[in-house]
Amino acid sequence: MERDERSLRIVLTYGGEDLRLHDITTTWLYDFMAWLALQPGREGRRLQPQTRLHVLHALSSLLKRARSERIVEYNAVRELSDKPSTTDREEADYLEIAEGASLLEAAEQMDAKPAARAIPYAHPLFATYLYTGVRRGECFGLEARDVDFDLDIIHVRPNRWRNLKKPKHHRRVPLWPDLKRILREYVETSDRSSGLLFPAPWHGGLLTDVQGSLDRAVEIAGIKGKRVTLHTLRHTYGSHLVMRGRLLHSWNNL
Repeated sequence: MERDERSLRIVLTYGGEDLRLHDITTTWLYDFMAWLALQPGREGRRLQPQTRLHVLHALSSLLKRARSERIVEYNAVRELSDKPSTTDREEADYLEIAEGASLLEAAEQMDAKPAARAIPYAHPLFATYLYTGVRRGECFGLEARDVDFDLDIIHVRPNRWRNLKKPKHHRRVPLWPDLKRILREYVETSDRSSGLLFPAPWHGGLLTDVQGSLDRAVEIAGIKGKRVTLHTLRHTYGSHLVMRGRLLHSWNNL
């Protein structure tokens, strides 16, 4: 229900508060979809096709009900011949090995002298992304107890902070030696009274956004020509895993 409400509010953002259901024609919808495709999503990326489909599905459900009550003559969404495709995704950038190493080095410099309103653990946080490929919510919701230094694994599992996107995302991720060293040092020297591995420094709860700190690390690292987001770091892990068959260990001694 919350997702449908958010979707319908997006429709009103485009159509205005005076929009009426009978104003929504196929022509109106094609113009709306063109506008929707240009709207910003998370971390500076445009709205993904799946998100745009959610908006259309919510609107279609509303029009279906309106048609059953004879408020509109037809469901315009059902008449569309061209809808967003979930296979038509933007190709994400990824970091080369040298760029990943430079980013972690820059993050370590930032942690040595953290700026105001910046996260004080950029190095272990970004390293966790690069060495595990976890999703944004999965990483923000990690608890210290999820890192098993004895078995060399990281548990990605639901907890009181967040659920997982799908049940099958409950898994164990290898704790690579370089990441193990980074996280062990971090865990032994930081305060995590909330239980979270990376608690928000301002209130101790769940993180919401670290793009500002990531942008600063990218700037210090001298990475040019790429829009680097947390998804970029996740994509970097997957890309090198596919290209090399395993996570390259060229980022050691950082």
